[in-house]
Parts: sequence; structure tokens; C-alpha cells
Amino acid sequence: PTPAALARELSLSPPETIPPVISGVGDLGQGKVSLSFGQQRLWMLDQIEGPNCAYNVPIALRLNGKVNVSALADSLVALVKRHQPLRTIMIAVPRAKPIGALLDPPDPSQLLAVVNLQDNPALLPEHIAQEAATTFNLSTDYALRAKLFVLGATEHVLSITLHHHAFDGLSIPTLTRDLIHLYQDGILNQDGSLAPLPFQYSDWAAWQKNFLETPGPSNQTLLDKKIDLARKRLLSMPD
Repeated sequence: PTPAALARELSLSPPETIPPVISGVGDLGQGKVSLSFGQQRLWMLDQIEGPNCAYNVPIALRLNGKVNVSALADSLVALVKRHQPLRTIMIAVPRAKPIGALLDPPDPSQLLAVVNLQDNPALLPEHIAQEAATTFNLSTDYALRAKLFVLGATEHVLSITLHHHAFDGLSIPTLTRDLIHLYQDGILNQDGSLAPLPFQYSDWAAWQKNFLETPGPSNQTLLDKKIDLARKRLLSMPD
């Protein structure tokens, strides 16, 4: 019943051996990458429900001061290049699970649109809401799109909309940190302020699949155990 007693119990438990994530294991060759179970789930829901904005993650950032539009567009492209999920699409395979494929990094003009609202700034909420409601095609679209709304010479709002298969709330600090570094690098005409990523999300997806589907001492996989538990819970549900 106390943290101290719990600590003693944990110290007596055998250590759990978890294999490390290895860089490159999610690369399936020819531009194909492993998808996580979460990505496969969102693809399945998209196939059943059709495209909708339920899994859009909209962000609006107010930028004070002058904005170097060219550097901002280049930094967004560098962000998509750095984080592979932002340029991962899902390809349907007959009678099989979907596979992931990487798009080439986009042109800056393709990723960032500029909208001048200096004459009518009251339209900003409507534009941001429209951006948040615009759906993604998981088979063709980058998982990130952006618009820069110009409200004045030193007043802008950057709207970024992402799809949940590549992004969640915990990703926001990473996105803003990397975007700031990349933008500063572009303005200063330098490179290298961000350390290379130790691995990509597809590497973690391959690790996840291997970890959950490897038989344990009982010759049952952890995934099988989770499925059995879910089935037992469903059996107790009312018809």
C-alpha cells in the first residue's frame, strides 16, 4: 500500500528484457516502410468511414515580427524530410495489410500557401476552421500541410494541419522545436543545428511488430494475449 513497499516488490522482480530499436529495420526497400498497428488501424477506419476530419490535428501559431516566407517554406520541407511519417502514404494490398511508402520531399510552394488577409483580418477564424476541416487522402497526401495568413507587415498566423497517423499531441513540442531550429538555420544560411534522428518511426513500427508477435515462454505472443483479453471483455458485453 506504500511506495516503499512497492519499490521492494519491484526490486525482487526479474528485469524485463526489451530489445532496442535498431535504425533501418523499418526500411523495406524500394521506398517502402513498415507501418505501425496504429497506422494500420487509422487506414482501416479511413476505408470503412471514408475520408473525414476526425483525425486531423490543427495547430495555429501567431508569428510576431517580419517573416521570411522562403525560409519558412524551406524549413517546413526540411521538417517533412526529417520526419518520415509526414511523407508516408498507405498503399492498399489485395487480401493483405496495407504497406507504407515514402513520398519525395515536396517543393516549398507545394507545402506552404500564403493568404493575404490584411484587408479583412476578420476572416481568419473562418479560414483556420476550413483548414482544420479539410480531409487528407492517406494514399496520396503528405501528412502535413500549411498556410501562412498575412495580417500585417509584422503580424502573421501560421496554420499547420497534420493527420493523426503521423502526429499526436505529444509531438507538438518536437514539431515546434525542430521548426524553429530549421527556420533559424535557413535565415542564417547554415545547417546542422539539429542532431540526426537515432531512428525513424518505421523502425519503431518494425520493433513493435516483432516485440508483440514474438512467442514468449508459453508459446503465445503478447499480441495474442491482448487479443484474448479483448475477446473476454467483449463476451461480457450486452448484446
